[in-house]
Amino acid sequence: MVPMRKKERAMNRKEALEAVKECSFGVLSMVNIRSEHPLGVGAPYAIPLNIVLCGEIVYFHCAREGHKLDNLRADPRVILSCTSYEKVISEKLTTVYDTALVFGNAREVTDEKERRIAIDELVRKYAPAELGRMDDIMEKSGHIMGIWAIDIVDVSGKRRQMPGSQEAQSV
Repeated sequence: MVPMRKKERAMNRKEALEAVKECSFGVLSMVNIRSEHPLGVGAPYAIPLNIVLCGEIVYFHCAREGHKLDNLRADPRVILSCTSYEKVISEKLTTVYDTALVFGNAREVTDEKERRIAIDELVRKYAPAELGRMDDIMEKSGHIMGIWAIDIVDVSGKRRQMPGSQEAQSV
C-alpha cells in the first residue's frame, strides 16, 4: 500500500477495491506524449471514464484510436482516481468521502472472450436494462469499441468520516 500521512483515514485493500467498484466513474491519469498538449510532452493527462472492476482488473471502453490511446501505448503506467461517496458538510467546513487510487498498467484487450466479459460487466453496471440485447449490441458495435484493462499493481483508499463519528460513511 502507498504510505498515507493521515493513517487513521486509510482503508484496507478490500475497502479500497469496494470504493473502485462502487464509483460511478473514474479519472484516468497517464503521461502525455503529444507536443500540442498545453503543458507539453511528459505532462500529466487525465480523462474521466466509465469503469467496471472485475476481480483485480479494471475495464473501460473507448474508441479504437485517439490521444488517450496514443499515451497508453507509449507508456501503460496509469493511476485511476475513484470517489464512491462524497458529501459536503458546510456547517462543519468539511467533506466526508470514500476514495481510492488504483496504480496499474493499462493494456488493450484483444482476446474476444475477455472483451465480451468486460463489455457484459460494463453494460450490467451502466445499462442493465440492455443486457438482453447483448448479442445485437456486439454485432452492431463490438467491432468499433475499444476495450482496455488496467491490471492493478496496488490500490490505496482513503475515508474521511463525519467528525466525531466512528462509523464509515455509506451510500
